Amino acid sequence: MFLGAAIALTIALVTLAGCLVLLRRSRHREERLWGLTGEGLAEVALDGRVRRGSDALASLVGCPADDLVGRPLTDLVHPDDVEPLLAALNPLAPGGRIRTASLRLRRADGAWTQIRLRARVDRGAQAVDVALGEPGGAEHAPDAFEHVFSMSPIGMAVVADGVVLRTNHRMNELVGGDRTGASFDALLSPDEVATAREQLARLVARELSAVTLRLNVRHADGSALPAVFSVSLLRDDAGEPRQYIVQVQDESETEHLEAEVRHATDHDSLTGLLNRSALLPLLRDLPGAPSALAILDVDGLGQLNDTYGTAAGDAVLEAVATRLAAAVDGRGALARLGADEFGVLLADVDTAAARSLAEELVAVVGSRSVEVAGARLAVTVCAGIALSDDLLLHANEALVEAKRRGRGSSVVFDRTMRQRRSSGRGWADKVRRGLDSGKLLLDAQPIVSLATNEPVQYELLVRMRDDDGTVVRPNAFLAPARRHGLIAAIDEWVVGQAVELVLARTQQGAPVDLAVNLSAESLSDRAFLAHTMQRLMEAPDAGQHLIFELTERTALSDRGEAERLMARLGEYGCRFALDDFGAGSASLRHLKQLPVEFLKLDGQLTRGLPTEPADRAIAAAVVGAAHGLGKTVVAESVEDEPILEAVRDLGVELVQGLHVGRPQRVGELLSLAAQS
Repeated sequence: MFLGAAIALTIALVTLAGCLVLLRRSRHREERLWGLTGEGLAEVALDGRVRRGSDALASLVGCPADDLVGRPLTDLVHPDDVEPLLAALNPLAPGGRIRTASLRLRRADGAWTQIRLRARVDRGAQAVDVALGEPGGAEHAPDAFEHVFSMSPIGMAVVADGVVLRTNHRMNELVGGDRTGASFDALLSPDEVATAREQLARLVARELSAVTLRLNVRHADGSALPAVFSVSLLRDDAGEPRQYIVQVQDESETEHLEAEVRHATDHDSLTGLLNRSALLPLLRDLPGAPSALAILDVDGLGQLNDTYGTAAGDAVLEAVATRLAAAVDGRGALARLGADEFGVLLADVDTAAARSLAEELVAVVGSRSVEVAGARLAVTVCAGIALSDDLLLHANEALVEAKRRGRGSSVVFDRTMRQRRSSGRGWADKVRRGLDSGKLLLDAQPIVSLATNEPVQYELLVRMRDDDGTVVRPNAFLAPARRHGLIAAIDEWVVGQAVELVLARTQQGAPVDLAVNLSAESLSDRAFLAHTMQRLMEAPDAGQHLIFELTERTALSDRGEAERLMARLGEYGCRFALDDFGAGSASLRHLKQLPVEFLKLDGQLTRGLPTEPADRAIAAAVVGAAHGLGKTVVAESVEDEPILEAVRDLGVELVQGLHVGRPQRVGELLSLAAQS
C-alpha cells in the first residue's frame, strides 16, 4: 500500500498535533475530526482549565467528557509533570509554536499512564489546543490521516526523491496550484534552497529527528510568502529514507502581529513616539560631536487627570506630541519619557541652538488651547536643557529649576544649579522638612474585586504639602528625593503610616489590606528592612494586611535582594505584588521564582486593550500564565467602561483606576470605617 498502516500511524503521530490544533478556524471540519481521530484532544483556556475534551480524551482518562470541562489540566497529570505541562502551554515560554511534553496522566481509577502531549500555541489566541496520545491504537490511523491531510488548514505535501508526490488543498492555495510532480525546490525561494537541502541532509543522517525552518514559500505568480516549514522523514523497515512529510504554515499574519509587538516595545502606544527604553541607547551611543537633551514636562497634567479623568489627559498628551513632532521635524530624536515628560535628543548643536529649539518647542505647545470634555484648556510645558556628559541627569535638574520658575519656563543647566541643590535648596530640602514636620500625606486608591464590585485593598499613594499649602504630586518631588538619598526614608515613613492605619481600622472592627510601593533603593537598604521588621514585631497582626509592591524592573534587577526581603517580611505574614508588569522585558518564568501573590498589569498595556490587538495578545498571555502559576491579576489604569469590559473578558480578578475608584485621603478610610 502507498500508505500502509504502520506508515500512516507514524504520519499521524507527527502531524495530528500540528494540524488539529489549528482547526478551530473551521468548526465544521474540526467537529468531524474530533470524532475521527484516536488522539485525546482538548481545548484549554489560558488559565489552564479544559474548555472541552474529545470522547477519545474522556476514554483515555476514564470519565465522561463533560466531567473534564472546567477542570485544570494540571489536575490530570503527575505533580512532578506540572512544570513541563505549564511550559508547554505558556505562550511566552521559549520554544516554537508546536510544544511537546512527556507526561504521566492520572486515570479516573487512580492508575497512571504515560502519554505524549503536543500543543499548538498561537500568540493572541484565547485558548491552546492539545493532543494527547499513548502507544497503540493504529487501527484508525490511516483513516484519521487521510481526513487530516485533506481537510487541514496547514499546507501539507508528501515528497520523495526531491519530487512532490501529493499535496492537499491548503498547499495548493499557498503555491498557486497543484504542484504534484514538481521539484520540491520549486516550492522555495531560490536563495533558500541550499539551507533547506542542508537541513534535510542532517535529517537523513539522523542528526535531527525533525526539521523546522522559517522560509518563504514560492507562489506560481513569483511572489513569496513567509512560512514555517516542518519536515519529518519516514523510513522503511530497513531504516532507509522513504518519504518526507512536509507541513507549511502561513506566517504572514503572525509576522504582522510580531511586528506590532516589536513596535510596541520601543514606541509609546498613546503618541506613537519613541519611548524611554528606545531613547536611552541613543544617549549611550552619542557621537563625538556636541549633543544636547531637552526634557519637556506638561504643566498641571496630574491635576487635569484628577479633574477630567485620564482620557482627557491622554488627549492633551496626544496634542502635545503632535505639536512637538511637527516642530522638531527631523532635527532630533523625539520620545515620550514618562507620564507627562517628553525628550528631544539633538546632535551637533551648541548651547545657543539647543536653547533656541527648546524655547521654540515651549512656544509651539502653548500657542493654542486644547479642547477637553467640552472645555478649552491652555496647555503649557516647561523645558530643561543640558549640554554635558550626563545629559539625562542634568536635563532633569534643569527641568526642576524650570518648574520652580513657573509654567512655560525653559532653563539650560549650569553648575550653579547643582551647587544650590547640594546646599539644601529645591525639592530635596522640602522633602527633608516634610519628613520632619509632617507635611507628607497619603492618599488611598481602592482596588476593586470584579466578583463583588467592592474594594478589597487600597494602594497608598504619597503626596506632599508645599510651603504655600498646595498639595504636590509625587512626580515633582520623588525624583529629587531619589537623587539626594531620601527615597528610603520616604518608604520608611509610608510603612509606619500603613501599620498605624491597619491597627486603627482593626480596632474599629473593619480590617483593611493596604498596598505599599517599595523603591529599588529600599530593596537593598538593610536599615529600611530592619526598621520595617521592627514595626511589624511591635504590631504582629499588621503584617497579614500589608502588600508590598515592587515594579517588575526593580524586582528582577536584583532578584537576590528581592527574594531576601520577601523571605524576611513574609515571615510576618506580608504579601507581595509585582507592579507595572508588561512595562519591562522580563520573562514570565521569573514569576514562579518570586513569591508574589499579585501581578499588576502595566497601565499603558491596560489602556490599549479596547483598541490595540498587540496589547490584547500580550495581556492575554500574561493573564493566562499568571493564573497557571496561581497568581491573582490586578489591572491598573481602568479609566473607562471599555477598558473595564476588556479586562473582565481576560479573566482579571481585581481592577484599579479612576473608573472604579478615585484616590482619597487616608483619613476618609478611618471615617468610613467608623460610620460603618
